[in-house]
Amino acid sequence: MKKNFWNSVWAGEILYNGKNNTKELPWEAYTWDKNLEELISQINTKEYNILELGCGSGYDTLFLSKISKSVTAIDISEIAISIAKKNNIERNNINFIVGDISTDIPNKEYDLVYDKGCLHNNIEEARSLFINLHQLLSKNGKIIIITGNKNSKGSLYTRPPGIDISTVESASKGLFDIKLVKEIIIEQNKDYENALGWIFVLEKR
Repeated sequence: MKKNFWNSVWAGEILYNGKNNTKELPWEAYTWDKNLEELISQINTKEYNILELGCGSGYDTLFLSKISKSVTAIDISEIAISIAKKNNIERNNINFIVGDISTDIPNKEYDLVYDKGCLHNNIEEARSLFINLHQLLSKNGKIIIITGNKNSKGSLYTRPPGIDISTVESASKGLFDIKLVKEIIIEQNKDYENALGWIFVLEKR
């Protein structure tokens, strides 16, 4: 059985062993998320300032930087940010930050927040996160969230922690309207099974 690394601090400090090796990480698909690409194609993001929570190796960051004005990408792991910078070395509209999403997000206005992996690892802090993001988002600003899904069947392979729709509804109540909820398949590392997930779109009230 593949060990479940989803609940560790990006798992990098355990797996890299100083070699910056991401091949054992279950979520490392070495490309940006196709669910994000399909969804974002329906939104005119050319002039957007985007905030990405938990950017990891920066593959989604690369995609976001190509379709927006600027991206602020934050991750708590120094190793993750180091790798993300290398993967985006030719991009000049990304601000990478080593920090905690609960305390270190730059106080500026964003048009879109993207999260793949933070919410389902920080459920107990979801309400305070939504309150903070509500203050940072522009009028009609949006949040795109990709999470694990509690409806996922059992597997010998590690999966992202599952949540249910009511968790997002409760945490965002009074702050955001849920515009989209859709079951998706989250592409994982080739040595793992793909996982059932959710994609949410929330709009600021």
